[in-house]
Amino acid sequence: NTMAEAELLLKKYDTAFAHCRQSAKLVPEQVGAYYIQYRIALTRNEPDAELNGLLELERHNTYLRSHSKNLSTDILFDPELLHTEIAGLYVKTGNMQKALSRLTKLSEKAKESTDIRQKMLEIVSKSADFNFAQTVLRLIPANEDPKYLDLLGIIYIKQMKFTEAAEVYEKLRRLIPENQQVLRRLAGLYAKIGREGDFTRLQNQLTDFSSN
Repeated sequence: NTMAEAELLLKKYDTAFAHCRQSAKLVPEQVGAYYIQYRIALTRNEPDAELNGLLELERHNTYLRSHSKNLSTDILFDPELLHTEIAGLYVKTGNMQKALSRLTKLSEKAKESTDIRQKMLEIVSKSADFNFAQTVLRLIPANEDPKYLDLLGIIYIKQMKFTEAAEVYEKLRRLIPENQQVLRRLAGLYAKIGREGDFTRLQNQLTDFSSN
């Protein structure tokens, strides 16, 4: 693995990959070689190879967790975080159904894990499929996370559901009342749904911010 790491730094990807394969054969009870293979694909920007690398890493990680009782879990990967990374790569490679399947399984864990919620939000933010994004947001426990609300508002805007978007940004405004981006977006929404008085008040508030 050390040699593979060195070759990766030197951008000798084929040689690094060969070292990984050799390492995996010599020491089956480890996941390091599979992680380096994934990093090689990531560095080369090869999404399909990234996905295959992570799936292989997941298989070995799962096997070692269940069969190697004496192996320290410190050198293994968190299964749920691997799950979210793989879901993100399914989105990246256009396999939305498999991504949704994995994220659905994670929805219970998301209730208690900030890391998983954040990973799920990252996946939503990178998706151009707004129906998919809205479905995933429904899986994430409703919360007062500004990033969550901002993404939900953007999805409503893309779907031209301006009243629903305004409600989301009103909630966001209560959380971060002096955020000018939120105020500008909300003002634009008020203009679209005919709330001229609210639009004018927000425009005046934005003008005050600019003059201070």
